[in-house]
Amino acid sequence: YHTGEYIERYNEIIEINTTDPINIEIMEFLQQKLVKILNDKGIAIETMPTSNIRISFYEGYKEHHIYRWLNEFEEAPTLLLCSDDPGIFSTTLKNEYYAILNNVSKKKRIPLIKDFLKNSKIYAF
Repeated sequence: YHTGEYIERYNEIIEINTTDPINIEIMEFLQQKLVKILNDKGIAIETMPTSNIRISFYEGYKEHHIYRWLNEFEEAPTLLLCSDDPGIFSTTLKNEYYAILNNVSKKKRIPLIKDFLKNSKIYAF
């Protein structure tokens, strides 16, 4: 990607009409295919709930996209629960776990914690 062809393409302006309707079915299909590719390649997704809530359009943790990944996807992505810049977002990893698990049924909490912990050991760097 350091050659002329790629540099030219990088500098190319791509315009997208944001008023065009989005086909939700196609978007969801593409998201699920992308998650499958990530999982097949052993790539995990770091998710930082408090940071995501504060810098996005979500009004609260219940709206966070992690619940779609966990409940609506055929194959959930490999997830790492993280905290993002505790000094800025005034949170800890413990708080991130509480925030997400608070909106999960009691039956799903322990398996979810086990998955997060397993993934954090595998993908630690």
